[in-house]
Amino acid sequence: MAKVIALQGNDNTGKTTTLKLVIKMLLNDKARLIDFSNNFGYWLHNHSSVGDIWAIMEYKNEIIFITTAGDYPQIIKDTFSRALQLSGLKATNINIFISAIHDTPLCKQAIKQIESDIGANQIIYVNKISSQTKTNDVTDANKVFSSI
Repeated sequence: MAKVIALQGNDNTGKTTTLKLVIKMLLNDKARLIDFSNNFGYWLHNHSSVGDIWAIMEYKNEIIFITTAGDYPQIIKDTFSRALQLSGLKATNINIFISAIHDTPLCKQAIKQIESDIGANQIIYVNKISSQTKTNDVTDANKVFSSI
């Protein structure tokens, strides 16, 4: 059954860093990349900050879309739409959609729309602990990963 996982928090709480850790966890656990944003390869090989990224991967027979771009509702929708267009996939091919989001009604509405688009019936909200330490990022990454 398809589902949406939303890592929600305010600006500069470490949502992007946390989701990049989740991507690394998936890749380390044998996820297969299907498609990704232009800056993904540079980030993966150089481990440097390149801003927001997205990736589509296959993991344990599930197709996962993950994006760190979630500051505004239109960015969430546009990133997903563009990724699908580039990959040739349909929304209904996605089993798990993971995104960073701001904790606002409009961002939650965008996530609700994607839930409908992929045919999901579950949204899991993970509240981001402010990144005062890297420990918080790892803790939150484990929460997201365990929701997959």
